[in-house]
Amino acid sequence: LRSRLGTIVKMAMMVRNIILVLVSLFSFLQVCYATAPLPLTKILALWHCGPDRCIWAAEPDLSQSKWILDRGDGHPVANVINLAFVNPLALLNKTTDAKTLNGIPRGMTQKVVQFFQDQGIHVIASIGGATYGGFWNTALNSDAAGLAHAAAAMATSLNLNGIEIDYEVDGTGELTQLNTFIRTYRTLVPYQQGDKDAFLTIDLGAGISFLMDLSRASGPWLNSSSPSSPPLLNWAYAMVGAGPWGSIDDASQYWQQHLTPPSWSNIAPMAPSQLVVSLYSEPSAKNCGAYEGTVQQGAVGWIQAKNTRGIAYWSVGCDTSCVVNCTGIATTSKNLLKY
Repeated sequence: LRSRLGTIVKMAMMVRNIILVLVSLFSFLQVCYATAPLPLTKILALWHCGPDRCIWAAEPDLSQSKWILDRGDGHPVANVINLAFVNPLALLNKTTDAKTLNGIPRGMTQKVVQFFQDQGIHVIASIGGATYGGFWNTALNSDAAGLAHAAAAMATSLNLNGIEIDYEVDGTGELTQLNTFIRTYRTLVPYQQGDKDAFLTIDLGAGISFLMDLSRASGPWLNSSSPSSPPLLNWAYAMVGAGPWGSIDDASQYWQQHLTPPSWSNIAPMAPSQLVVSLYSEPSAKNCGAYEGTVQQGAVGWIQAKNTRGIAYWSVGCDTSCVVNCTGIATTSKNLLKY
């Protein structure tokens, strides 16, 4: 009898231990699922300014960004956040002043990055912008490879998922040095297939007429030269135009130029999977507060028909005005991103 009782007790303990292991494993899987990076088969990206027109001298009030974390069905509105902007010259020189700390805007902190990453959103820092075009040229001429090292170090220190190149200098600019920056960065942070980290992206004009030379140079960066040689860039944004588009036809005539550029331009056609188009989110564009009848509704149809990568919005946070609680963009997300 004692022997049988001992066997029963041992079996009960084994069952108990198995149950505890299964419970722990289930809890672990729940946590992993909750924090797993979102898929990027289609992209909805938001350029996110700080509280000071994209200077990021201080952390923003993250409570104003909670709407990005849930579009109404428990899923995030965006799967990519571009923190805009980093001054390339300050980054190279590791400047420390009232606005920056070791070259990084003081408001771009691990806390901000983690706020979005905790929901699976990929976070990328955008270097440049229209204001910093001259600073790009100075930094590239000074030490393009050193700037790549500084960008890689920033990505590591903030635990970023990638870097965006916003080089808005029309004409040939310093494209040779930019090529050095890109290739040096890729020796430090190699390209990875799929939705993994290590993203490197670039901003181009809405069509090819603005930043034409940059579009021409981007062809080899976006395309693999051989099966054993991966591309240098993950995707490209066709940025917004001078103002909100009046119709989807107005917008798409520019976007199409990236897919089928005229022969005289000597620009390589971009693969649809590499193109992310852009719209304004600010109040005058009407995309923040509505979906039906807006250009973004037409954009979703165009993206699906052309099988392009996705859509980005300029901007959220506080630039010329604060853009928060965009129910229109949330609806776009539900129609575009199928989690």
